[in-house]
Amino acid sequence: MRPLYSFRNKILLLVLLAAAIPVADLVILHYGFSKRLERRISEDFLRVQREERRRVEEAARGTMEVFVRQRAMDVASLLDLYLVENRKGIEALRKDPTFRRLALQPVGKDGYTAVIDSSKGTIYFHPWKEIEGTNLRELSDRLRALFLAQKEGRYVGGYYHWIEPDGRTREKYLYFAPLEVRTTDGVKMSVAATAYVEEFLTPHRASQDILHLSPYLADIFRREFRNFHLWSYGIFLPLFGLILLIALSIGNRISRSVTKLKEAMDEVVEKGKLDTQVPTRSFDEMGALFRTFNRMVSALHRSTVTMREWENTFDAVTDPLIIIDREYRILRCNRAAESFVGKSREAIKGKKCYQVLWEEERPCEGCPLLGGGRMIVPSFDERTFRGRELYVSHFPTFDEQGRVEGVAIILRDITPLKERERALREEKERFQALIEHSPFAIALVDRDGRYLYLNPKFTEIFGYTLEEIPTGKEWFERAFPDPEQRREVIRTWVEDMKEAAPLDEKVRVYPVHCKDGSVKETRFVTLLLPDGRYLVMYEDITERQRLQMELLQAQKMEAVGILAGGVAHDFNNLLTTIKGFAQILLLQMKEGDFGYRELKQIEKAADWGAELSRQLLTFSRRVPSKTKVLDLNEQIEQISYILFRTLPKMIEVELKLSPHLWPIRADPARIEQVIMNLVINARDAMPEGGKLTIETENVIMGRVQRRDHPEIPVGRYVLLRVSDTGCGMTEEVRRRIFEPFFTTKEMGRGTGLGLSIVYGIVKDCKGYIDCRSEVGRGTTFEIFWPALQEDTKGGKTEDHPRGG
Repeated sequence: MRPLYSFRNKILLLVLLAAAIPVADLVILHYGFSKRLERRISEDFLRVQREERRRVEEAARGTMEVFVRQRAMDVASLLDLYLVENRKGIEALRKDPTFRRLALQPVGKDGYTAVIDSSKGTIYFHPWKEIEGTNLRELSDRLRALFLAQKEGRYVGGYYHWIEPDGRTREKYLYFAPLEVRTTDGVKMSVAATAYVEEFLTPHRASQDILHLSPYLADIFRREFRNFHLWSYGIFLPLFGLILLIALSIGNRISRSVTKLKEAMDEVVEKGKLDTQVPTRSFDEMGALFRTFNRMVSALHRSTVTMREWENTFDAVTDPLIIIDREYRILRCNRAAESFVGKSREAIKGKKCYQVLWEEERPCEGCPLLGGGRMIVPSFDERTFRGRELYVSHFPTFDEQGRVEGVAIILRDITPLKERERALREEKERFQALIEHSPFAIALVDRDGRYLYLNPKFTEIFGYTLEEIPTGKEWFERAFPDPEQRREVIRTWVEDMKEAAPLDEKVRVYPVHCKDGSVKETRFVTLLLPDGRYLVMYEDITERQRLQMELLQAQKMEAVGILAGGVAHDFNNLLTTIKGFAQILLLQMKEGDFGYRELKQIEKAADWGAELSRQLLTFSRRVPSKTKVLDLNEQIEQISYILFRTLPKMIEVELKLSPHLWPIRADPARIEQVIMNLVINARDAMPEGGKLTIETENVIMGRVQRRDHPEIPVGRYVLLRVSDTGCGMTEEVRRRIFEPFFTTKEMGRGTGLGLSIVYGIVKDCKGYIDCRSEVGRGTTFEIFWPALQEDTKGGKTEDHPRGG
C-alpha cells in the first residue's frame, strides 16, 4: 500500500489544485509516459547489457588466456629445472612423487595442469589417474587439432568442449608449453594447462549487469524527464499559471533528489568509487530508488575486481612483464620490470622499449612488431643483457577488430639454466673424449642386446665396426665361432645380467677371435648403468699374459740356475777328490794289473762329471767370462769349417752374413758354444736331412718393431738367426726348451743342458733370445746381442741400448 505522502500523491495534489480537467489530462499523460519510459529503459538496457557483456567476456577471456599461459610456462620451467638436476627416464619420473607434485598444479579453482608426450600425445601425468596412459588425440577432434599444432614445437592454446562425468558439457581453455629438456630416454614432454571458461566469466557477468544499469538508466531518465517537462509546460502552461509557485517548490524538491542521485552515479561510473552511498530518510519512490542504488553499489563492490587488486596481481608476477603499443612505447610494467631496468615505472612509461630494455637506438632485429605488426601468434627469443641470459616471450594483444594493438613482453632470467646446460655439455664432451681416447675397448649395449656405440679402440683391437655387429647375436657369432664355447659365454653373460645391480661390475676373461683371424685373451668388465643399459669394457691382456709367463719362466730359470750352480760347485769338489785318488792309485799300478781298467773307468766318469759340472756353472753364470769387442761374422766364419765337418752331408748349410755388422761385447768361447749348441739341436731335428740357415743383420728396435718383441728395449742390436727345416716342436715343448735337464731325446743322447746354457750365456751378455717353431715345418732361434757404439775420438765403445 502506497503511503499518503508518496511521489504520485504529490503530483495528484498538484494537479487537483490546478483544475479537474488538467488533472485528468496529466494522469493520462503520466500513465502513458511511464509505460513508454519503462519500455525504453528495458530496451536500451538490454541492448547495452548485451554489448557490454560481449566486451567484458572478451576481456575476461583474454585475462584467462594470459593466466593459463603463465601457469603453463611456470610449470614447464619448474620441470625443466628438475630434469636438469635429476636426469631420469620417463618411467622413473612417473614413479617420482616430487616430479608428479611439480607437474600437477592447480589453475584457478577447478583447472589443473597435466604432462603429455609432445610427439605421441600420451598422457603421462593427470589429476584423474584413470586418464593417464590414454592418448590425447583420442579424446576429441578439437584436442587432436591443438595437439598437432603443438607437435611442431610451438606454444599453442585454444578452446574446446569437455564432457564432465555427470554428463554436462563445459567449455574449457587449453594451452601447451613444451619442455626444453628431454628425459634420459629421449622423451620430449609438454605441459598442458586447462581451466574452465565459466570460472572467469561468471563474476564479470554479474558485476557488469549491475554496473551498466545505473549510468544508462540515469541518462534515459534525465532525457525522458526533460521531455516530460517540455511537453507538460507546452500543453498545460495556461493551466499551470496559477499554481506555478507551488509546482516550482515541489519540482525543486524532486530535482534536488534527482541531482543527488546523478552525482552519486557520476562518482561510481566516472571515478570508480564503489563505496559511494546516497543518504535518504524518505519512504517514497525516490527513497526506494536511493536504497536500491545503495544495494546495487554494495553488490558491485563485492563482486567486481578493482583496479588496485588487478595491479596487485600484475605486480605479483615474478618475471619482468612489460606491455607496449604498436609504436614500441611502454604502457605499463610490473614491479619486477622496475627492478630489472633499475628505474621506476613512471620514469620508463612512454619510453621506447628497445631503449629501456636493450639500450639500443632502433628496434631490435627480429622484433615481432617490425613489418607493420602482423604478428598473430606468440614468439620467443633468447637475448643477453648486462651479462645475463634472458628468455624473451612476446604475446600480441588485439583490438575489437582483431588487429594487433600491442605486445606483452615477459622476460625470464635463464642464466642458471644455461650455466647448467653448458656444464652438462662440457661434462658430456669430457666423457666423450675419455671414451674416444680410452686405452680400453668400450661398447654401449641396450636392454635388448643392440650395440649402440663402439669406441675407436674397439675396432682397433678386434677389427669389427658397429655395422658388422649391430646386435649381440652377430658379436657372439664372430668373436666365439666355436658353438660350445659360444653357448658357455652366452650362458655366463645371461647369468651375470640377471644378478647385476646398478653400478655393479662383472669381470670375465675369454679368448676372442678378431676380424683378422687372430685370437686375443680379453678381459670383459660389464657395468649395469642406472638407465638399464650396459657399459662393457674390453681389455686385451694377451701381451700381459705372455709377459707374465715369460717373467715366471725367467724367475724359474733363475731359481734353477742358482740351485744348479750350488750343486755343481759342491759336485765338482767331490769329483776332484774322486779323480785325485783314482790317479794316485793308477800311478802305483801298471796297465793289465788287477783293477787298472776299473780305475780308468772311474777317472773317465770323473772327467765326464766335471764337464757336466762346468756346463751347469756356465748356465748359472758362475764361471767368469773373458769378454771383448768382437765381430759376430768373424766368429761364425772361424767355426764354419767345424760345422761342415760335424754335420752330415744330407744337411745343407747356408750362411747369410750381413756386411758391416755392428760390434758386440762377448766371450768368443761362449759365442762358439752358443752357435754349436744351436747347430747340434738343428742337426738332431733333421735326421732325414734338411736345410740349416745361419743369418746375421743389424737391427734397430723401434716402437713398431717392439710389437713383436715388447720385452726388448728400444735400441740397436745385432741379430743372430739360426733356422732349420726339421720336425719342429709343439707349443708345450717350446715353452720348456730352456729348462735345465729338459730333453725330448731318448736316454743317453742328451743331457738337456744345451739350450739352458745358450739361455744363460745370452742373458749374461744382456741379450734376448726368442724361439718360433711349427710342427713339421722347422724351428727358428733369434738372438739379439746389444750392439756397441764406437767412440771415434778415444776408440772406446759403449753399449747402445738404454733403459727398458
